[in-house]
Parts: sequence; C-alpha cells; structure tokens
Amino acid sequence: MKKQLKLILCLSAVLLGIICAALILFFTSPKQRLGRQMTLGAKYLTENNYEEAVIAFTAAIEIAPRAAEAYIGRAEAYMGLAAAPENTSTAGPEQWYADAENDYLTALSIDESIGEAYYKLAGLYTDQSRLDDLIHILRDGYNATGDEGFRKQLDELDKPAGDDIVQWSDPVMEKMVREAINIESGPVYVKDLDSIWSLDILGDRYIFISKRPENNTTESESNSNWGYRILSRASAGDDNSWKLEAFFSLSEDSEEITVKGNIQNIDSLWYFRDLQTVQIIANHISDVSVLKRLNLISANFWANDITDTSLLEQYNAFKHNPEQFVEIGDIMSSSKN
Repeated sequence: MKKQLKLILCLSAVLLGIICAALILFFTSPKQRLGRQMTLGAKYLTENNYEEAVIAFTAAIEIAPRAAEAYIGRAEAYMGLAAAPENTSTAGPEQWYADAENDYLTALSIDESIGEAYYKLAGLYTDQSRLDDLIHILRDGYNATGDEGFRKQLDELDKPAGDDIVQWSDPVMEKMVREAINIESGPVYVKDLDSIWSLDILGDRYIFISKRPENNTTESESNSNWGYRILSRASAGDDNSWKLEAFFSLSEDSEEITVKGNIQNIDSLWYFRDLQTVQIIANHISDVSVLKRLNLISANFWANDITDTSLLEQYNAFKHNPEQFVEIGDIMSSSKN
C-alpha cells in the first residue's frame, strides 16, 4: 500500500512538473510575450503615455522583428511625442516625425497590404506639406490595396509628383519648352518645370518664360520682356499666319513679325505646377479644358481655334473679331485696316 501511494505521489509530482513546465513555456513563448507587449503598448497609447508606449512596442519588436503591427504602434507613439506640447525629451518633433515615418515604411516593407500605414503616412506628409511624398504614398496605397479612398484623395489633389516624367501632349510645344529650359533630350521631370510661373508662346517660333522670385525677393527671373500691340492675319487667304507688331521693351521701337504656329494640344500645361499666367497665341488650339485643372491668374489664347470660350471668361478673354485685334492696356477692340 505504501509503495502504491509512493508511486502515485511520484507520478503526480512528475505530472505537476510537466504541467508547470508547459505553462511556463506557454506564457514565456514569443507569441505570448509579443501579445503582452502589444497590449501594454496599446494601453499606454490610450493613456497618452507615449514614452512608455515606445518602450513597450520596442520590446515587442525585439521579440518579433517581423511584426509589422509593432512598428505601426511605435510609429503612433512617436507621432504622439511629436505633437505633445508637454514633451520634455531632448529629441525634437522633427526627430520623432522621422522615426515615425521610418517605422511606417518598415511596416509596409514587411506587409505592403496594410492600408492603415499608408493612411498614417499620408497624414504625416500632409502635416509637413510634403506634396510629392503624399502623392507617392497615396498611389502606392491604391496600387497595393485597391482602396478607393486613396484614389479619391489623389483626385482631390490632382497634381503630378516632382519626379514624374512629363508626358508631352504636343510635339511642337515640347520642342519649344525644351529649348527654353535647356533640356534638349531625355526625360523632362515635373520638377524641371517648377518655378515657371509665366509662359508666353507666339506661334511656334517665340517662347518666353518667367520664373518665380527666389528667396522672397520681388524681382522675377525672365528670359525676356516683351509685348505686342497689333495682331492681324498676314493675308486674307492664309488662316495660319498672323502679323504682330511686337516690342521687347517700352524704350525700343516695335518690330513687325509673322507667326505661324502648329501647337494643337495644351494638356501638358497640367505639369506646370507653379504656373500663374499663360499666353499661347496664333496656333491651332481648340480645346482649353485643361484650364479647369489649373489655378491660373490669367490666360490668353488669341488667334486660335477655341471651340468653347466659356473657360476663358474668368480671365477677361473677350470674344475676338477673327480679322484683327488691337490691345491698349486692358482694353481690347477690333479694328479695320
């Protein structure tokens, strides 16, 4: 009897040891430890205790370096630190934002289908006015997840990114712009057109660009100052050629020049992100619907084949007599020879 009792006690001790070992292994397994740190980090986030949240999520990352959700949690904590006015850490908001961005990107490198990370990055880039990065992350989010929310935000922005390649809609216009910006061959990037706020084209021979002032100065950079007074058809039988009485400064005598342009499509204007004023005169442009996507101060398309002039009304582009125009200041009237 004593031997049986002793055997039972031994077996019970062994069984208890096995159970304890199993429980220890269970509660100390990487999965359980990760879960506890994630729960702890989430708790600290809800309490706005961002420094402790960073510690908890960092511990989670050390347990499971491929846990994308841990990087997202720590990024949230960094964002909280950057926005907290009472934060006394030696690291400034710029460092916290940079750390948050890095963690969001790391999470996406692990799992590119996490829509939350794209949205959080989009918010970060919006707060920092980083338009190009915002456009890229919205595009990546849409391509990776198919979430129409990203497409909707892109449509609202309706802007190309700086490192997008310009898709030229008209070869004549492309040639003229390339000459003006000194890029004869190879791709032209949107950023190459940035700072151009004024674009003037006469026919397909003359192009003038002005760039926005640098360093908050009041003087703009221009490759020429020009103007004109009279625009008339070169001859009654030639619908393509126009005569201009042009002058390149008010102190010089005017020069009569003949322009004959073949620009037909101006959709490429969409890539001029800083454009404020545009004049494309004496060409064969019929569609100016791209103006709806631009934020212009003035636009002038005299001596073209515009089919719908309603988009030009806001720029005081009056309906013209097809034979001849005389411009005097802001007043334009038709004139007969």
